[in-house]
Parts: sequence; C-alpha cells; structure tokens
Amino acid sequence: MRKKLFISHASEDKPSLVEPLTTALKEHFDVWLDKEQLAGGDSLREGINQGLTWADYGVVIVSPDYLRKYWTREELQGLTSIESSKGKVIIPVRWKVSVEDIKKHDPMLAGRVMIDGESGVASVVHGIRLATDTTSRGVELSRPSASSQQLEALAKSYAFERLRDMLCNSSDGVEKADRAGQAVLDRVHDPLQLQNDAGTLGFTIKREERSLLVYAPESIVCAVTYANQNWSSVNDAVLHWIVYEYEPPLHSIFSSPKIKKTFRDARCRVTFDEAGDVSWTTAKESWSSTELAECILSVLVYAMKTLRDKRLGINTSV
Repeated sequence: MRKKLFISHASEDKPSLVEPLTTALKEHFDVWLDKEQLAGGDSLREGINQGLTWADYGVVIVSPDYLRKYWTREELQGLTSIESSKGKVIIPVRWKVSVEDIKKHDPMLAGRVMIDGESGVASVVHGIRLATDTTSRGVELSRPSASSQQLEALAKSYAFERLRDMLCNSSDGVEKADRAGQAVLDRVHDPLQLQNDAGTLGFTIKREERSLLVYAPESIVCAVTYANQNWSSVNDAVLHWIVYEYEPPLHSIFSSPKIKKTFRDARCRVTFDEAGDVSWTTAKESWSSTELAECILSVLVYAMKTLRDKRLGINTSV
C-alpha cells in the first residue's frame, strides 16, 4: 500500500523545489499538494487540515520563506500535534537555509536530522523513501538517539576546544584580546566622563592606553588595568580591576592612597567563547566585555551609594 505524504511548504519554493519534487515523489507515494488538491472556493484552512489528517508523513520544506510565514508555522504546528498523538513522522528537507538560522526560529525542528534539499531531487526522494521505509526507521531519522546526540555534543566540544586553543596562542587572538580590553576600559570611562561633562557628579579620571584610574565621590577609587606581556599568546594576559574606599586626604592623583575597605578586587583571565569572542573569567565567573564593564560600574555605584547612605545616616537594611 502506497504511503501518503503531505508537502508543507512556502509558495515561494514551489517552482524551484516543491513542484519537481512532487512529480518525482508520485512514482512512489500518494502526495497531497495544496495547488492540486484545493479547488476554487475551497477553504484553505479546512483543506490543509484534511491533508494533515489524511497523510502518513509530513514532508516539511524548511526554507527562509517557510520560517518567516504565519501559515507555514500553522501547518508545522498541526503536523507536530498529529505526530505527538498518532506517532506520525515529520520529515524535514532543508532548502537554502542553514541549521543555525533554523535554530533561531525553531530549536526543536533544528534538532532533527534533515535531508539536504540542495543535493538534488533524486537524492531528496531517496532520503524520504528511507525515512518512510518503516515507522521505526522514520523515527530513527527524525529523532537522533541519545548516543548520537551525545556524540554530536562531544564533537562540538572538541571543535570549540581547538578554536579556543588556536585563538589563545595566536597573534589574532592577542589582537582580539587587546581590542576587548580597550572596549572594557572605554565602556567604564565613557559614562563617568558623561556625568563629568554634565556637571552632576565629580569624578577625577586618568585614562591611559591600557589603564583607567577614577577617583569618585565618597573617597572611592576604581582602577582598571589590562596587561599582556606576550605578543603571540593571551595565556599571561590579565585584566585587573578594583573598587575600594581610601583613607583621606588625597594629596595627588598620582599618589597611592591607603586602602580602607575593598568592595571588589578581581583578576580576569582571557579566554574565548564558541563564537570566538573574548570572555573574561575568574575561578567562579565569566563575562563578555560589555558585561564586565557593567559589573565594574555597578560595583562603583554600589560603593558610592553605600558610603553616602552611611554618611547621611540612612539605614538601608530596613
């Protein structure tokens, strides 16, 4: 008995793939395609619902147009609900779209094994025939086993480790880290300078190429320094930042005041995330450059507010 296929697709993909694929599939399957099954005046929603119910399998042509359209998402939801209740299998065919782009729209769909639509109509038909050979075979193709998922995760882990090690021990990685260090310093400096320019808060700021020194109200110091002595590796690179209260008086911005209370003192090492972007890490934490700058500023604000409330006799614990 011939199996029945429902072709879920975006209309934009009809000429390039759907129609030639439908013609080839009819040699082996009964195929439901809206252009052929719906007569003038038929309800599109009712007709599609009938096609979904009639079919044994749903062949989903996943393309950029498919992912962005409302009706196709409705069809996919209908196929998913039928699959959940009756064990029917969705067979995804990827067409002119990457797995990463699919993942942004539908992580569950991206996790399935997909047939490559750009491999040619004959190859797609062969893949669909394999997927529909038996129900168990279809389930196997559409839902990777736990061991295969673990293997894929392990492969990604090894690839990430190689990328990270390559960046950590290359001039490209050093250049990326240097730019990221500058970005942290700029993102801490600029809001403070903005307040200075507005005349609302008085900061004394000393900005150099790889360091930032800020004397803030309430006898607070914020110091940020990025250092790397190795031109071919980031293994020795450190971004050190500290926020502390000092003992007045302050004789000069170039002097080293006595630390009265430390609010935060952290030394961040350089590493890289899966996208190849710099991450700043301690033994317990990890930040992007933007997140680290925000963290430094938030500690500075907390220190100023805590000491101001204390000076004014405000009980913040109530």
